[in-house]
Amino acid sequence: MRQKLALLLVAMMAMVLPVRLSWAQKVQVTAGLTADVVEVGEGFYVELRASVEGGGSATSPNLVVPPSFSVSGPSTTTTGMSMSFGQGRTQMRRTFTARWFVVANQTGTFTLSNPTVIVDGNVVTASGKLKVKVVPVGQGPKKPKASPRSSPFGGFGSFFGPNLSPGFNTPFFEDDEVDDPTELEPKARELMMKDEPDPWVFLRVMADKERAMVGEQVTLSYYVYFRADMKLTSQREPPLTDFLRMDLDRTPTDPPLITAVGKWRYHVKLLDQVAVFPLRAGKLHVGELAATFTGRRFGSRELARTSNDLVLDIREPPLEGRPSGYRVGDVGKFRMQAEVKPRETTVGDTVAVLVRVSGRGMLPSELLVPERAGVEWLKPEKKDHISVAGGRVGGWRSFGYAVRILEEGKVDLGTIELPYWDPSR
Repeated sequence: MRQKLALLLVAMMAMVLPVRLSWAQKVQVTAGLTADVVEVGEGFYVELRASVEGGGSATSPNLVVPPSFSVSGPSTTTTGMSMSFGQGRTQMRRTFTARWFVVANQTGTFTLSNPTVIVDGNVVTASGKLKVKVVPVGQGPKKPKASPRSSPFGGFGSFFGPNLSPGFNTPFFEDDEVDDPTELEPKARELMMKDEPDPWVFLRVMADKERAMVGEQVTLSYYVYFRADMKLTSQREPPLTDFLRMDLDRTPTDPPLITAVGKWRYHVKLLDQVAVFPLRAGKLHVGELAATFTGRRFGSRELARTSNDLVLDIREPPLEGRPSGYRVGDVGKFRMQAEVKPRETTVGDTVAVLVRVSGRGMLPSELLVPERAGVEWLKPEKKDHISVAGGRVGGWRSFGYAVRILEEGKVDLGTIELPYWDPSR
């Protein structure tokens, strides 16, 4: 189940070393609106996005709106783009997103104050122009039917907004009891349960696997089960304390399925799917998804619900047969290419070695470079592109090394190796 890639590097070329970024360059905070023209009483979203390099954190998002507006939220998500595991140096870039649901109650043209967020103890104001025009009811622009996840940035978003989620208006059954569970479609049978954790509506978190290696992708699915007309009013993500989380950007537009919970028929709807990567071995808790609901059946009462807390069994690859230099957490299926230019240089000068790793899984943040007399490998400049295909996280990461040559003659730069664990083999 283990793989090793090795590539001999024999050519040379000069390159420019990376410049160290200041704190201000490492933090980008922007804000946007999902609509710039709305009707009185119509809601829209204000979204803040903070991109923080290194181990920094973003907390305490704040939005102040004019007196004629009402606001709820924020709902927040945090996603990580890259990280090393085990004893290696940690490299991470986090994207923190906060969303507020805002309702305009008076006509006019308004410029909202830009939201703020605290990044590593500093209050940062988001950039962006937040101007909205509020028109009388019936005079707003016609809008295509859209998901409540629509984002001014076109990417991450909250699981679901405070509006009615798609599918929650599904007609309900005259007879709520199940006739014959074997008549359910296969996916609905997978979602069957013996008992109701809570009556009328409840949340459930499921994983595509309950046993994995450190650094291996586990896909979590968040479901809501309901058998009454419902409106989702708030939500809070599981904490995922021991995991790196990445949004699979799956918009939950599929209609609900009908499944059986005990003797009852339930609608069940997928709210979201996320990819998580365990950061250590052990029995790791995912944590609880929480939400509140209202509905005609319950009058003015608000129902609070929390999901099950999944516990995943996370292990390290066995020590026996583990290749030398393996870093715990390098799990996936990768390819490696290298380019070295030019073929001639002078003693004391640097040449460039560009190594590109691509594939599926959490891409390694460090590579093992050879130690050779007369050859000095300097700290690499890294670039990457993380993507999702078929529900799996992958992409590419490049390492641009400046290599100083200290001896004359024909120089063998040695071999770069990438030991990694391939769970599919």
